Amino acid sequence: MNMRKRRAYLMFSGFALIAIAGTTVGVNTYQQHRLAPYKTAKQQKVQTVVQNFPTTVVKTKAQKADDLKTKGIETPYDTQLTAQGKKPKEMTLAEKSDTYVKMTLSLSAEAAAQKSSTPNPDGTSATLNRINQAEQNVIDQQTPIKNRAEQITGKNVLKQSGYLVNTLSIMAKPTQVKQLSTIAGVKEVHIQSVYQPANSNDNDLAQVTDDWRSAHGGDGSGMLIADIDSGIDYTHPDLKLTTTGSKQAKLSKDSSKLFQKFSSYGVYQSNKVPFAHNYADNIDSQDELKDNGITHEHGQHVAGILAANGKVKGVAPEAQLLDMKVFSNHHNGASTDSIVDAIEDSVKLGADVLNLSLGSSLTNYSSLMPETAALNRAAKLGVVPVVAASNDGRASAEQSDLHTVAHNPEEDISISSMSLADGAISVASMEGTQTHALTTNFSDSAGKTFSDKVPVRVSPGIPDDFWTKKHTIKDNSVPIVDGEPNYDETKKADRLSKGFVKDIDSHKIKIIQYNPDPNADTTVKDMQKAAKYNDVDMVILIDYKDRPLPSCEFAPVDGEKAPAMLISYQSGRQLLAKVRELAPDYYGKDPLPEDAPAEDAYKKQEVANASLTVPTTTTSDNQDTGKMSTFTSWGCTPDLNLKPDVTGVGGNIWSLSNKDYAQMSGTSMASPFVAGTVALLKQQANKQHVNLGQGSNKFIKNMKTLLQNTAQPVYSKDGQAYYSPRQQGAGLVQVDNAIKSHTVVTDAKDQDGAVDLKSFSGKTKTFTLNIKNVGNKAATYSVKGLGGVATEIRTTDAKAPNEVGIRTTYDNEGRVEDVNSLNSAGTYYLRNEQPFLDLVSEKGIANAKVTADQSQVIVPAGTTKAVQVTIALPSKLAKQNWVEGYVQVKSTNGSEPAANIPYFGYYGDWDKDTIIDKAAEEKGSIQGWGYLGNHSLKPLVSTNTGLPSNQHYVQYTSDNADAAISFQGSSVNNSAIDLEYMLRWTKQIDVDVLKDDKKTVVKHLATYQKSKPGLINTEWDGSAPDTKTGSSDKVPDGVYYIRTKATILDGGKSETVYRKLTVDNVIPKAVNAHLKYQKDGVHLTADIQEKGSGLVRLSNEYTGGDVTVRLNSIVKSENFDTPAKEKQSGWANNRLDIILNQAQVDALKKDNNKVEITLRDRAGNGDWYENQLKLSVEGTKTTKNKVDQLANKLDVDYQNMERMTDGFNRVHILVGKQYDPNVPPINSKYTNAFDVKVVNANYWSLNIGGTWNQTKTFNVNSFDYNDKQIDHLQVSATNQRWSTKIKIAKMGYITFTDSQGKEIHQRLVPELPSSDGIDASIKQDTLAAQSHGKWIKRGDTEILVVPYDTKSLNVQGVFNGHLPSQVMIYNNQVRHQYANTITVTKPVWSADHTHMQVYSGQPGNEKFVDPEQLPSDGAFEKQVDLWDAQTLANLWNANRDWDPIQAVNNYEGAGNKNNANGVQQVNITEYENEFYDMNKRFGGTGMSALIMDKKQPLSQYEWKLDDLNNTYSFSVYRLPKGESLSDVKDSGSDLDSILPLKLEHSAESLGLDDKHPIMMIGSDVAITPSNLLDKNGALRCYNPFTQDLTITGYAIPTIKNLRFVLNSANPDDKANQVTVNPDGSFKFVAHHVGPVVEKAFVVKYDQTINSETTAKTQEHALKVNLSQPAIHLDTDTHWVQRPNSHHFDVYTSNTSFTLSGQVSAYNTSVAVNVNGENVFVGKTNWDDASKYGTPYLGFAPEKFSKTYQLNKHETITYNIMPYQLTDTGNRGDTYEIVVHQVGK
Repeated sequence: MNMRKRRAYLMFSGFALIAIAGTTVGVNTYQQHRLAPYKTAKQQKVQTVVQNFPTTVVKTKAQKADDLKTKGIETPYDTQLTAQGKKPKEMTLAEKSDTYVKMTLSLSAEAAAQKSSTPNPDGTSATLNRINQAEQNVIDQQTPIKNRAEQITGKNVLKQSGYLVNTLSIMAKPTQVKQLSTIAGVKEVHIQSVYQPANSNDNDLAQVTDDWRSAHGGDGSGMLIADIDSGIDYTHPDLKLTTTGSKQAKLSKDSSKLFQKFSSYGVYQSNKVPFAHNYADNIDSQDELKDNGITHEHGQHVAGILAANGKVKGVAPEAQLLDMKVFSNHHNGASTDSIVDAIEDSVKLGADVLNLSLGSSLTNYSSLMPETAALNRAAKLGVVPVVAASNDGRASAEQSDLHTVAHNPEEDISISSMSLADGAISVASMEGTQTHALTTNFSDSAGKTFSDKVPVRVSPGIPDDFWTKKHTIKDNSVPIVDGEPNYDETKKADRLSKGFVKDIDSHKIKIIQYNPDPNADTTVKDMQKAAKYNDVDMVILIDYKDRPLPSCEFAPVDGEKAPAMLISYQSGRQLLAKVRELAPDYYGKDPLPEDAPAEDAYKKQEVANASLTVPTTTTSDNQDTGKMSTFTSWGCTPDLNLKPDVTGVGGNIWSLSNKDYAQMSGTSMASPFVAGTVALLKQQANKQHVNLGQGSNKFIKNMKTLLQNTAQPVYSKDGQAYYSPRQQGAGLVQVDNAIKSHTVVTDAKDQDGAVDLKSFSGKTKTFTLNIKNVGNKAATYSVKGLGGVATEIRTTDAKAPNEVGIRTTYDNEGRVEDVNSLNSAGTYYLRNEQPFLDLVSEKGIANAKVTADQSQVIVPAGTTKAVQVTIALPSKLAKQNWVEGYVQVKSTNGSEPAANIPYFGYYGDWDKDTIIDKAAEEKGSIQGWGYLGNHSLKPLVSTNTGLPSNQHYVQYTSDNADAAISFQGSSVNNSAIDLEYMLRWTKQIDVDVLKDDKKTVVKHLATYQKSKPGLINTEWDGSAPDTKTGSSDKVPDGVYYIRTKATILDGGKSETVYRKLTVDNVIPKAVNAHLKYQKDGVHLTADIQEKGSGLVRLSNEYTGGDVTVRLNSIVKSENFDTPAKEKQSGWANNRLDIILNQAQVDALKKDNNKVEITLRDRAGNGDWYENQLKLSVEGTKTTKNKVDQLANKLDVDYQNMERMTDGFNRVHILVGKQYDPNVPPINSKYTNAFDVKVVNANYWSLNIGGTWNQTKTFNVNSFDYNDKQIDHLQVSATNQRWSTKIKIAKMGYITFTDSQGKEIHQRLVPELPSSDGIDASIKQDTLAAQSHGKWIKRGDTEILVVPYDTKSLNVQGVFNGHLPSQVMIYNNQVRHQYANTITVTKPVWSADHTHMQVYSGQPGNEKFVDPEQLPSDGAFEKQVDLWDAQTLANLWNANRDWDPIQAVNNYEGAGNKNNANGVQQVNITEYENEFYDMNKRFGGTGMSALIMDKKQPLSQYEWKLDDLNNTYSFSVYRLPKGESLSDVKDSGSDLDSILPLKLEHSAESLGLDDKHPIMMIGSDVAITPSNLLDKNGALRCYNPFTQDLTITGYAIPTIKNLRFVLNSANPDDKANQVTVNPDGSFKFVAHHVGPVVEKAFVVKYDQTINSETTAKTQEHALKVNLSQPAIHLDTDTHWVQRPNSHHFDVYTSNTSFTLSGQVSAYNTSVAVNVNGENVFVGKTNWDDASKYGTPYLGFAPEKFSKTYQLNKHETITYNIMPYQLTDTGNRGDTYEIVVHQVGK
């Protein structure tokens, strides 16, 4: 049926109204269920969006060290990582890309609300039924897409939505987005946003006065407002309805209960809050429905602004509120899923207004973002969404800053992504009328106040007596800045001490400057913990910068956290000045006597007997009233549409906290101000029977236009101009004007209440306004500009520090000091621009005019007239400037409010600015990217800038012309990452690999759509598809180009850049090599074969190309760090010509020199001495004598262990246990260099050798450090080779002399490492006898078992070391009193490195002690305290250092080797001092200040000590109380326990107490294929086939009413109840737990302590990660399983064998392979699945079965392996079944 559309304009007194046009009823069709194939190439071109996701970077072993260097690269999913508890700033790009984050797939099919057959909500059961069925139909159609998404990610879909939006959510890696986007039916893929709260009675500012309420009855009665936020405490006395409100309440208790019945969640709380649900955690207990403080009770504050009805009056006090809690009490941030669910339910419940006081940064500008789509569809159903614009100020500056460093206007857009929805009203913030601050007073010993009403923030839980006591106050001393003391401040907290001094600061108040460095571990909570550790009464933190007092995260005061206070920077300066003034002698003008104790000096700098008053709230006028809040986010949209829409009051707003009242600021406060106003206007419309389009898609447009027309633009007195529409929208909403207005003014082109002029270049710009008179009589209007035409002025602020961006620096005379800058990856680039930090202000444009084509316009009642308005700009106005302001349409009727409409546009070319930033190496680069980088984002190949810098001596930048890589693994880089910085918002970015012709596409890498300015990371691993075979192979060597093409958002301009990349997989070779004497020395020359990428030249941070040579084990590195060196070496022309150093010359042989050369090309090929040659020394006849002379020299083989050669003819060599230098580092292993062995307590021996070309003997002598001879040997050579073993002492040396005593070789100084060469033993028999115990064996491990009554051991033994000097015997199992964990004390060297000390004791009681000196024979005897096995097991269990999902049904003190429960390790350690470097004894450092007399002994040097040690360990098992030694078997296997297993039900034995009352097994630890089964092959706690997870454990008797909120959102639901048995044990089964899930849940219980019962909550997590298929075989008594294995032996007399079982049900595309044959395939659409085995067999999913025939006496092995038929190729554990046919 066709319906004729009609439009009627209704005229009512008091409103500007537009009737709703009729709509056409459409036909709804449904698709059949089907599997989701890949899209065809044609389909993939349509509407598929892949967001801006950095790509995965694969790490190699060689890259692991470098991987730590570049962290904190910003990604669109950083907020999610933070919400997961990770620290994005400390993560590399590779780590981020390999982390699962939550994503939403927006699907192409319509949502239920878009279908005409779906009714609008009306609260009836029938309608709810129809809505739910329509929603379910949409969700059912998602099945094929859901299945494919789960195949790709290996994760289960988390959430499916089908009412307002058609979406599904899933955990996926950023690298999987491209695959997900290719699924048929997927329209867009979005990384979910994580939203944060966008943080006197100010109602008068919006004309909501008491008089107005009386005149209009405007109180919100009958209105229902959804508070989508952090929760409401409905018990607050101000949250109530009066009789009036109750009578008109929209949502009744019965309707709420009906919805709860359909949804299976939610609760009715009161007639004021008729529905509440925690969407973040799916928990509906009252303590989980209100904000517990994690978001500062933000939702409660918003609720008060909306509808408080007591001491605080909200805007709509008689409105009802929906408590739609989307912020968890257990983690930060609100997820997309929670918000969409809350929006959908709010609409279903009949909400009139949605308030969303939350925001996230604008990362993707798409109307299909799930939140945006949900808001738009809610608006089409007549529900008004009101969204905070967010609190990010200008994007390029800081939050509360009026500065900018933007290079183009798009860089300052900061408005929240959700507020850009067309159907939402976006709200900016202006300042309120009053400020409410918590203040305290500081008084001196006489009670006189010295600091009055200091605004503070304090930690909760400060004891009352703190404020009544007297305190000593001191600061953290005066900091030194640029060599001068800064008396305005005190020192910042540092990472180690945090600013505290133990004992000195005890029982005092310490003032410290707050340190914001995230790596310093100085958060407020860190400072509270450190203050408590140092027994400080309170820590007062002074904010580090001059700004309003910020909010912060305190910890409640308890036994581990001290009280804390935060004050502003200015308050801190004043307080410091007063404290230092009142101190007896702060600046030390009166010197103390020399014999005065140290504490006297401290007392002179302290204020004693001071006191602080209890902080109270004080009220004062807001000095910034009438100004726009500096924190309010700026628009417009990237395509030049006006946002925000209007302004509300959001600065310093007084509203509700959970039990009291509080002040907050933010667009979060402005948004409910406007939302309440909308409720009032709708109430008036309903009351007067005025049709504003309620319940239809016209309502939002009418309401928004009404608010905009009647708003009051905010005027800046400072700037003498109205604030920009891009900051305030149309202005501050005015409810009375909206009620009175009869005028509607809109832009004629789109009927909006704002005029978007877009970009224009002419000096005049004309637009048309429609003026509609909805009154009942004709009206005459004037049209003129309001306040003139304005623009944005930027003036350089010379006083402000340039904290944002690095600029070129200049000296005082304007000369350039440093013309380069660092990007975040440490690469230099050439910005070449003046330093600027601009102040931004709005100013009128002189001589600009606004004129209308009619000075007066007469508009009859109920009609519309068009007026043309022209803006004329002066000729001197430069282009690339904003042009904006307001047009006022005013009636001659004085009582009619004026209608204002904002306009804005960009004078110039919006598309003019560069889209893609210049490369780092090009002058004028803004951000310093534009190159091909490696995994750490540094250039693949770089070049030396030759420019000076303040940070390094030499700087490097990108070398795009020579970028090269090897993809075959012969270099450190295995992928190239194209790093391009987008300076503008882009519509689309395409990245492709091209051949060297720059035309032929080799591979398409990525497409990014609607992306914000920022860094684009696109990785290429060197692969490309083969068009013939379809396989993907590495490309051949050659030149390629990576092309990036970016199109600006409006499509009007594109830019393309090409990055050249040479692929080279050939290692450079040295050929035609020679060793030759020349006049200037011995040269090594060679030709270099390198035809690919070329050799590295001047490429890294300090040097250029380099060659490393080992000649007869002597190493030489030659760095060509200047062009002159490169030219001289011939390196630049593939030649090598270097002169050997003296050590190499000395090591030369006449023939057969081993020469090893490392060469590296630009692609990174070449690393570990690939070139190995045997070369003789060449020379002319005139050099023959020199060669012979060399050959007659003594040569010592250093084994490549040469550490250094000093200036006294000494070579230091590393001996003993060392990394083998002859093995590549990637395959590193240890070697015993020089075969070091212990001789006795004083000496060790080593083997040395080499060559000697003479027949006569020579002498080898060793000396100690005082030149006392130790050993003397006469050595001769055999076949020119010699070797000998020589005795040596610590810090000694070796000489080589001929028969005449002349030294014929450099002296050797052996350096012995730690952990080498010490032997130890104990008297085992004596120990067993004295302890009344016995030694037993479990496997190869000996364990001493002693009775319970043996509380200590007297350990006796002996150490045989090098020079035994000091020893410490200690027990390494010490209980940490706070963490309840087991810690280890460790000996350390004293600060002056002269002796060893031991840091011993528990936290708070540590001290340094000197260990005992061993006697010369190394004998020792020491007492060691013992734990009994049960107590030690409890400690281990409390620390969860055990198998956390193993059921606790055995005696935990049984102590087996694997678990170590109950077994105590006793360590006896001997330490010796050994040097690692040496200084001149009297002054100087290192080898730079050597003693002039070469004959002075080594004893004249100060040897820095390192610990040479050996630990003797043995295991002790002290029997638990009541156990007998006779029950302990003398021997057993590794797996055998020490005692027989016993049931143990004692809570005490499990380590449970009032602080840790519950032990749970099955939660908090990920269940994976590796721990799914126990050692016997049985399922432990999770069953993947039934998807049940069993949690077992114990609870102490004081626990009652235990509930695990897992099976129902209602904590008190019977399904959540846990039955605790009399012995304390319990068992709980959680149902419907997916095989890939990670979610938080809470445990609730009542605990009685000292007769007082308290309701408590714990947070836990369920973690199951079975992305690999699991298998369960049907076995019987004939099956014998080997322990701890998947091997079975089956013995049968049958002639057939049936193999059957189940494969995990969650994986619908899984196969089971038996000996290469596929015996089962689950549902799949893969056409080529048969390639994995035989074709499909007709078995039902989940179960498989196959029968095999057996021959008599035959033994057959069946290998069974489940695997996925997906790209992931996940394989499950393999089972081996050996079937033995044993005959009849």
